[in-house]
Amino acid sequence: MVLEKIFLKRNFKKEKKKSSTFNRELGFFCFRFKMSEIYDSCEKIPIHIEVALREDVNLAMDELQRIILQRLSSNYHIFYNHMEIIGFEDIAEYISIGDINYDKIVSFWQAEFIIHIFRLSHNLCEKEFIENEDDLPAAEQWELPNVYLSGYWDSVVVDQIIKKRLLGYTSTSMQFSEALINTDIITCNRIMLLHGPPGTGKTTLAKSLAQKTFIRQSQKYTSGLLLEINSHSLFSKWFSESGKLVMKLFEHINDVAEDTETFVAVLIDEVESITSIRTSNSSEPGDAVRVVNSVLTCLDNLKRRTNVLVLCTSNMLSSIDPAFVDRIDFKVYIGNPNLSARYQILHSCIIELMSKGIIKPAVSLESWINADFNNFESNEYALYNVSIAAEGFSGRSLRKLPLQAHAFHLDSRPCVTYHSFVAGMRDALNAMNE
Repeated sequence: MVLEKIFLKRNFKKEKKKSSTFNRELGFFCFRFKMSEIYDSCEKIPIHIEVALREDVNLAMDELQRIILQRLSSNYHIFYNHMEIIGFEDIAEYISIGDINYDKIVSFWQAEFIIHIFRLSHNLCEKEFIENEDDLPAAEQWELPNVYLSGYWDSVVVDQIIKKRLLGYTSTSMQFSEALINTDIITCNRIMLLHGPPGTGKTTLAKSLAQKTFIRQSQKYTSGLLLEINSHSLFSKWFSESGKLVMKLFEHINDVAEDTETFVAVLIDEVESITSIRTSNSSEPGDAVRVVNSVLTCLDNLKRRTNVLVLCTSNMLSSIDPAFVDRIDFKVYIGNPNLSARYQILHSCIIELMSKGIIKPAVSLESWINADFNNFESNEYALYNVSIAAEGFSGRSLRKLPLQAHAFHLDSRPCVTYHSFVAGMRDALNAMNE
């Protein structure tokens, strides 16, 4: 067995800047180590295990390492996506498994474990206002990693290869940035775009990607921030002032990113609202063109900040100015969920309702990877049929389905049997399709 250990423990207090309200004293701990079993006869499969350390745990690195490796080896012989890891309640708020394909099971001896241990911030987001523009906040900021973002990654059910590529892109782009790769030779703007129809989880996925990236890069930074830009706040009621608001906001981002030990993720949701196609039509308001010009200039200037990653989402890719699209390193289409994803989404809803006593008695219900859909009498087959009927529905619509089923087709009864609830979801689907 070969153990490679990296230990980072930092306590820091940042000096508060005039342009920022969110710099504060924060104690942050990050332990990261890699456990590799070396066998020449087989290729190892990397598995990332994220451990959110409890606030009251102050064990030494060696002791934490011993506990985690011992419990994993003693209690778990196989690993798969979304599996429940228990037995760590005394040291961790939660443990999650990542980067395994939905249809894959990995044995302990095949695995190369990369274990990230961190503490979660419990602070709510703070709102940033631009000077003299107090109607709407220009941005919301989150300390990373944050407990309020911790469930986002698993809640968005997409093809696992998409998540793997997203993490691969952010890892490589930050690695290239840290290595000071000449961007005149190799283009790397650290800008990516998630696009697709509404309700597919693009914004949630972008936020969780920022958190996931920081967790996996935390040995390089002492703190992390997610700044979510409110695009609508950048249009001033005063003509020709919108471009100046954009410049002020990005000046603030630059000030925050000046601390190179802080990882800064910038999220621009519905980016088409500030990067719409510029035309030569004389009737077009000049203010909109100025906003696009300012955004492009500011992004070009932000490139010199090696600790900044820009994440964008859009429902209307065709409406975005080509000059902005050309600056994007990586575009990813997030469409409506396929059959396995629809099953997993509804499965998570059923499990939640059983845990809260709405569906009672609780029944055995396997995840997609373990389900036997050849048994027509099984609980899984009943949910499988609903998943087939829900083709074309967005993830957001699917997560509304249990509410509509219970409210409109099950008379809001205090508790319902599993098969009655599945029948109610079928009726709700039929009503929504009418």
